[in-house]
Amino acid sequence: MVKKTIKGLLLMCLLTWSTISFAQSNNVRGFYLRNINTWIGNATSENTILSYAQGNGYNYIIFYDLGSFDWSSTTQKNKLAAFLTKARNTYGITELAPSGEIYSFFSTYIIPYNNSRTVASEKFNVLNFEFEWWVSSSISSLYCSRYLVPNGCSCDTAGAWSFSWKEFKKIDSLAAANGLTSEYYLGWPNKGQIQQVASRSDRILLHAYRTNDVDVYQYSKNRLIDAASLNTSVKIIPIFSSETSFMGPWLASHPITQPYQTYSGYYTAETGTWKTYINLQGYVWFTYSTMPQTTTAAVAAITASGPTSFCTGGSVTLTANSGSQYLWSPGGATTRSITVTSSGSYTVRVTNSSGVNATSSAVAVTVNSTLAAPTISTSGPTSFCANGSVTLTSSTAGAYLWSNSATTQSITVSTAGSYTVRATTSGCSGTSTPTVVSITTFNFSYCNCKWLIEYLSWTSHHPYFFCCERISLVQWSNDTFYCGEHCRNFLGKRLWWTKLLRTINKQGDFTFSCTSNSYDYGEWINNFIYFESKYQSYIKHCNYLQLVIRSVYTQHHCEFTGKLSCNRYRF
Repeated sequence: MVKKTIKGLLLMCLLTWSTISFAQSNNVRGFYLRNINTWIGNATSENTILSYAQGNGYNYIIFYDLGSFDWSSTTQKNKLAAFLTKARNTYGITELAPSGEIYSFFSTYIIPYNNSRTVASEKFNVLNFEFEWWVSSSISSLYCSRYLVPNGCSCDTAGAWSFSWKEFKKIDSLAAANGLTSEYYLGWPNKGQIQQVASRSDRILLHAYRTNDVDVYQYSKNRLIDAASLNTSVKIIPIFSSETSFMGPWLASHPITQPYQTYSGYYTAETGTWKTYINLQGYVWFTYSTMPQTTTAAVAAITASGPTSFCTGGSVTLTANSGSQYLWSPGGATTRSITVTSSGSYTVRVTNSSGVNATSSAVAVTVNSTLAAPTISTSGPTSFCANGSVTLTSSTAGAYLWSNSATTQSITVSTAGSYTVRATTSGCSGTSTPTVVSITTFNFSYCNCKWLIEYLSWTSHHPYFFCCERISLVQWSNDTFYCGEHCRNFLGKRLWWTKLLRTINKQGDFTFSCTSNSYDYGEWINNFIYFESKYQSYIKHCNYLQLVIRSVYTQHHCEFTGKLSCNRYRF
């Protein structure tokens, strides 16, 4: 068993590519192929054979009569190499074996052929040994004079077994030395013989030739128990026959997969502890030429959970239709569904319960770069008077969604708020930073007025008044009104007060409406309030003065209302 472990390690390098490509381990489906000299190099015949293999889910072919092949012909060997490559790379055949009955066949022809090929896909990877030492007719007609007598063995089952066992041990060692699998076709051994074979071979093709599937498992059950008696794992592949004397007629009305389904079903139902040492690997048929030349339809399709075009960081789940096995490309996943986060063209190979497979059409997944956040440009100031507006425009994208639900590239807003836009291009979206729009208002807080000055003539005095967001103190100095702290001049412009509107002559609330003059000072706002009295007078104990100031400047029209609470006005 140590040797079998070493052989397994050597096989790993040779078979890695096939395991990744088709993920068919522990699921062997094979058939024997005969008469190679009649079809090798004929593309039509080759493709017919391989299409049948692929259509019925086969992944293993055993060449039955390579002893008649012309191994001295470079042309013939190149044709063989091309067929092996096509079988692997195009039709999903993962294992290819020559069948032989003596060591010299493998050592003289197969190993030198393998060593002459530089491409792994052109090589055999299994050595199939067949010597029917348990069949008296084969001993007398095939083995006696050719092998047994020349090697001092008796021409009976004991002599045939003795000769074949010596040959197989050499073949098994040859396989191990070259990183190949050794396979023993076995019919009716006794317990000791099957124990010897099980202890040495990598796997056993166990004879199960019946006319139907009714007792196909019971026919070989005792041999399974004997093989398991070493209490070590044994790989078993039952072999069925499609010849007319066996299942050929029965196959005309039954699926070719049914015998193994029946066989494995009985095995699964076993309760004996011996079954833990039997590892069913699949099945093999003898032979292609007598098998029904039909295929079982298989379906492969992919369903996506959402859009297959999305931004970096997104994903889509691809799901295959129901089957018994799955193989995704790229990636090699064997689950029914995969979650995709990278661009690519994805296909899945689905194998149905009959072992037939099909490959889906490709689904293209596109992952776009994340869209940069859009920017917002404005048509003018974003702070304006009531009844004003500003147009906000997004940078160019495929689609737009504003925070006010608009979907155009530009929006015109007249209400205060924080505005953003989400732009989308090729499935990617980004959101702008907010643009704040405000409506300008002045809320005058209460203040104490020491003095208010009456202007005898606006031509002889030049007062200045700066509109404030907050007035804490107003005082008089040098014919000038000044605002207190936290103030600014209205829209950054100087104000000239020029026209009498109403006389303050009583206590209580006073409202002044203002109009505007343009003058020659285009950059100034010319608002005016002028008090009527031209003589000194007193208005005592006014509770507050309410001002309404209306200004016009570059299409802005505002009304500002505030209150000034004064101890006394002096004129």
